[in-house]
Amino acid sequence: MTIDRIHRNRSFLGLLGKQSTPTVQFNSLVRTATKDQLRSLYECVLNVVRRTVQLSPQEESELLRFRTFLYRLIDKKTSDSKKRKLIVQHGGILPAIVAPILAAIAGGVASSVASKYI
Repeated sequence: MTIDRIHRNRSFLGLLGKQSTPTVQFNSLVRTATKDQLRSLYECVLNVVRRTVQLSPQEESELLRFRTFLYRLIDKKTSDSKKRKLIVQHGGILPAIVAPILAAIAGGVASSVASKYI
């Protein structure tokens, strides 16, 4: 299940989603990522492209500049090694993609915990 994959790799996605992550650390994270971690990132991009995750108009306009990059990340014909190179080249946009998804996951977890105890 895809949401399980995102939950399993939320620490990896959290590191990619931080804007304060140094470039060297970011590049090594991407280069050493497992297939499962990369697929969770692709799933996040797919959710943003399909508009499953709500974005503010400012975030949408920011991501609009990188639409070819986003579509190449979710393209099944593009190999993982090419996708890794793309992520290293255009990695600065990833916090804008990952942050809303991690917020939605955190909100979903908080609401499920609240409903359990209320």
